[in-house]
Formats: sequence, structure tokens, C-alpha cells
Amino acid sequence: MKFSTSIFTLCIAALSFFGCKDAEVTEGTLQMNIAAKWNGTPLVIGETYTDVMDRPILVEQFRTYVSNIKAIHEDGTEHHLQAVDQVNFNDAWSTNYWLPAGNYTALKIAVGVPNDYNTDVDPAGYPNDHPLSVFGAEGMFWTWNSGYIFTKFEGKTAFDGDETNMTDSYAFHVGTDQFYQEHTFAINFEIGESMEELNVIFNAEQFLFNADDTIDLAEDNITHTMDNMPLAERFMALYNDAITVTQ
Repeated sequence: MKFSTSIFTLCIAALSFFGCKDAEVTEGTLQMNIAAKWNGTPLVIGETYTDVMDRPILVEQFRTYVSNIKAIHEDGTEHHLQAVDQVNFNDAWSTNYWLPAGNYTALKIAVGVPNDYNTDVDPAGYPNDHPLSVFGAEGMFWTWNSGYIFTKFEGKTAFDGDETNMTDSYAFHVGTDQFYQEHTFAINFEIGESMEELNVIFNAEQFLFNADDTIDLAEDNITHTMDNMPLAERFMALYNDAITVTQ
């Protein structure tokens, strides 16, 4: 009887041990946030800021397309997260993605719409909830054969610096395939039991100034791309340099 009881006890202990053993974590969550800042503080649409030339900058609209978002595993495998989306900085943008567990070394993200989806594509062919549809792309599309506006940054300023009389406009509406730009950000993060968080930041004060160029809004303030290509090129060079990724 004692022998039988001992065997029974050992069996129960073994079942308890193996049954309580933690299951292997095979996947986890990456939360990605996209936001805009001005000199380190959250950018608020409708608020006024000051540029490097001490001019008031009222930001009335900021929208952009992002695409081909990928997480890069340490073994080099690219995990595709999202094909294309439009970020309207009136609202917070945050999305969760499921990824295989493991260590990751980079995030890839492009600004703009890939050329296969840009020109000669009819937005009416997409469902209304798609970011490239007539509804989803409202205000961010030129014509069916000229494509999407990749980035729109616009508002009011005062060339004389008088914040009480901001009647001068600035508008940067940039598109066309040449401005599609892919970025790879080296950043180490781990997907596992706990949710990982990455923040893609558009540092808006740098859209007009960095060590290589300064856009003087009194001289250069409006481009719809083809009508002022040199300014579109300058703005997008600054714009792409102004994107960072943090944890």
C-alpha cells in the first residue's frame, strides 16, 4: 500500500511540475506610434510656434503617407507590418503588430506612396476605408494619372515677425515618384512576453532648418511640387532628415 501511494505521489508531482512549466513565448506585440514634435514638445495643429528666423509659424495642417513598414530580425529576416497608411497629425496614430518572438535590430519605413500604387491608379477602385481611396485620400490626391500628395504641411506666418497679424501663407504639397523615400533606422528591440514600443517622430521645426539649409518663408513659401520643384526638393531633403525613431 505504501508503494502504491508513493508511486501515486510521484506521478502527481511530475504532472504538477510539467503542467506548471511556462509555455515558450513564440510571438509578441510591437506597438508603433507616429507623432510630430516641435523642439521636443508635441506638435498641436492650430498652435503657433517660432522658426529659426524668429517668425511665428501657425501649423494648420500636417498629413503624410507612410508605407512599406517592416521590422528587421537579427537574422536579417524582414517582417512586413503595413503596406501604406496616411497619418493625419490632427489625431494620435498608434497601431499594434504581432511579430515572432526574438531580437530585432532595425525598423524600415518609407515616406510616400510606392510607385506601383501612385500614378495611373484610380482611387475609386479602393473601398472607402482604404487610405488610398477617394474618401481616405481626400485632400491628398491630385488626379488619377498624377498621383498622391505624399506630404502636406501648411499654415500661416508673418513675414515681418508680427504674431498678431499672421496673414502670410506657406504650403508645402509634395508628391511624385521621385520623392518616395525609404528609411532604415538601426534600433534594437525585443519581441516577447512584454509589449515593445517604438515611436516614429517627425521633428517639424527641422522641416525648415538644419545645418545644411534654411528655408526663409519670406522668400520660399509655396510649392505644389511641379510648380516649384527646387523648393519641393529642398523641403523634402529637410523633411526626411527630420524623422527619428525612439523607444
